[in-house]
Amino acid sequence: MNTPALTADNRTNSALLSSEEITFQEYLARLKEFIEASLAWRVEARDMYAEFDEKIDNRVPLFHAEIELIHSGSNNYLAMREQCFAMLLAGSD
Repeated sequence: MNTPALTADNRTNSALLSSEEITFQEYLARLKEFIEASLAWRVEARDMYAEFDEKIDNRVPLFHAEIELIHSGSNNYLAMREQCFAMLLAGSD
C-alpha cells in the first residue's frame, strides 16, 4: 500500500486517497471522513457487543452468521484504521 506524502506545496499524491493531486484542505476533508467512519463503526460495534454480551450472559449461543460478522467487521475496521494511520503519518512529514 502506498502512503500519502505531503509535498512542499501542501499537496499529496497517493493511491490510498486517489490518483489525482489534492490540496491540503481536500486531504484534511478525506481524513475527517475516515475518522468519522471510524467513530460511526465504533458506535455500531458497541451496540452489537451489547447485544452479543446479553446473549452470552443468557447462555444463548451465537449463530455462525453472528460470529462471521464479528470476524469480518473486525478485519474491515483494522483495514480502515490502517488507512487512517497511513494518512496521519504522511501528514506529519
